[in-house]
Amino acid sequence: MSTKSEVVQGEAEAWMRREVDSFRERIGIDVPQPMFEMSYEQASRDAIRHYAYGLGDDNPLWLDRDHAAASRWGGIIAPPTFLVAAGRMLPEYQPTEEEAARGRDALPGLNMMQCGDHARWFRPIRDGDEISMRRFYIDCQLKGGEDRGWTAISTFRSLFTNQDDEVVGIWDIDAIHPYDQPSVPPKARTHSPIDLDAIAAAYDAEEIRSATPRLVESVSVGDELPKRTRGPLTSSNVVAWAQGLSRHEVVPDRLGHKKRKAGEFAYIQNSVGGWDSIMSCHWDSEVASNFGIARPFDWGIMRASFMVHIVTDWMGDDAIVVASDDRIRAINPLGSVNTVTARVTEITVAEDGWPEVTCEVACTNQDDVVTATSTVRVRLPSEKLGLPEYPKAPEGRGLLPGMKGYVSP
Repeated sequence: MSTKSEVVQGEAEAWMRREVDSFRERIGIDVPQPMFEMSYEQASRDAIRHYAYGLGDDNPLWLDRDHAAASRWGGIIAPPTFLVAAGRMLPEYQPTEEEAARGRDALPGLNMMQCGDHARWFRPIRDGDEISMRRFYIDCQLKGGEDRGWTAISTFRSLFTNQDDEVVGIWDIDAIHPYDQPSVPPKARTHSPIDLDAIAAAYDAEEIRSATPRLVESVSVGDELPKRTRGPLTSSNVVAWAQGLSRHEVVPDRLGHKKRKAGEFAYIQNSVGGWDSIMSCHWDSEVASNFGIARPFDWGIMRASFMVHIVTDWMGDDAIVVASDDRIRAINPLGSVNTVTARVTEITVAEDGWPEVTCEVACTNQDDVVTATSTVRVRLPSEKLGLPEYPKAPEGRGLLPGMKGYVSP
């Protein structure tokens, strides 16, 4: 199989089409379990706290036992986006060697960067829940053209269940595999004391709705949610996120050696000859440059979580986030400051009779560039209907026909 560097000029489209066809062989095949399982298998109070701190979210519903005990939930629950850090992979669904090899080497030499999410929640994540997951690709398509460049977009699904085999959530992640890597400005913006004072004042003004109910009858289309500030993005921010996320690629010394020896590809050799995780592109300029990006940058999933966070701060303890669909529109390098804004754009009634409030959310950086957008749907308590309930999980549980465990609806 040829790599990108071996492609003859003018044959990019044909090469990309062959590689996308090869990549599609992964669809419906469970992803192999990594050597060291690092995702949170239990949504313990400690795990929830570590994740919330990595996100920069101090909502007492996730952190304060007494506060959470007095809520409708009767105890601590996790932020909805906790699922991206959770889940024990189930050994009974592990692929065979032949299945795991399908499409494994497709799109060689291309970076892969998250560009969107489509998440659905069907159960609360309670303190003590045992979370299991299955992960598999559901699609890969070729996009673009000769004028704007060729890009493959793959979609990766995670199915999360609890100890009672109830579907907690289904989370799809879109990733781009660009033939030509987008550029990042090489120099970071310097923030003056005036800038930093304004950012500090914005943080001081942020409040959490918390135990005060926000009734759906009190909300109108056009309502604006209080803004949130994120930044300036530093290496500490992205390292804190990596810790909260519990990335399986970020392991040191003997553990890293064992993973490399086993053939895991998530490592790169740096200028002094040492091995580092490819995830260090998010905090190390040297590693980022190996991917053709001038400066370290955040995770797309960070901003996806920011855009749910502004809504959970606003909605109050009694409400439920049921869905989030986002698009990551620009690279967010170190030094960036993003203002997160949101407004109510629609109030509808779901099939099961519950009213749902749609919030359109955006992250806008210091140069007025929109770096991410999202549509978040929530169910608020109602004066007429009482406390909202989660929607039912799909009958097919998010699995594709032919997969182990699939039951036809």
